[in-house]
Amino acid sequence: MSSAQVSPSVAGSESVTRILDEAVELINAHGLAGFSMRALAKALGQQPGALYWHIRDKQTLLAAVAQRLLASIPHDPEESLLDVVTAFRVQLRELTDGAEIVLSSIAMGFNLDQLHARFVAAAERDGRELNEARTLATTLVHHCLGHVMHEQQCAQTRRLGLHQGAGDSASVAITADDETFQQSVRLICGT
Repeated sequence: MSSAQVSPSVAGSESVTRILDEAVELINAHGLAGFSMRALAKALGQQPGALYWHIRDKQTLLAAVAQRLLASIPHDPEESLLDVVTAFRVQLRELTDGAEIVLSSIAMGFNLDQLHARFVAAAERDGRELNEARTLATTLVHHCLGHVMHEQQCAQTRRLGLHQGAGDSASVAITADDETFQQSVRLICGT
């Protein structure tokens, strides 16, 4: 691997760690739409081209941010499927536009094998056969990403004063809140 790129799974150097730390701060402050490599370089006191000695491109950087986010999910070997999906949701919500960042990274080939394996193992502990556990795991990952993306989009429209609902209550039948999320996971799992 050349020094001009970093695999999302390789974030060991002090420079890359500092870049990722600052990227997370900027994303949390301005959202993904307000994040750019130019703004990141400025925040780091560097010329934009200097970043590319450590990070191949913006998508590679976002994949590394996604990996860091997912690596922070607490893990209990005896966790239930509801515990796994709840921990995944909580972690996605820790970063502004976290669901979008993870979803776009998946679309670019970033892999969630370790997280998916946790979902599968939990489904098997809950009594599912392997094939059913795999399908259920995939369904729950997609469901969680979509739900959190909806939550984060609603939060952004509220911050910008664009939300069309009355106050904090939803004016439409599709809601994105804790209770709806928990109920939907139970419905998908058939519990």
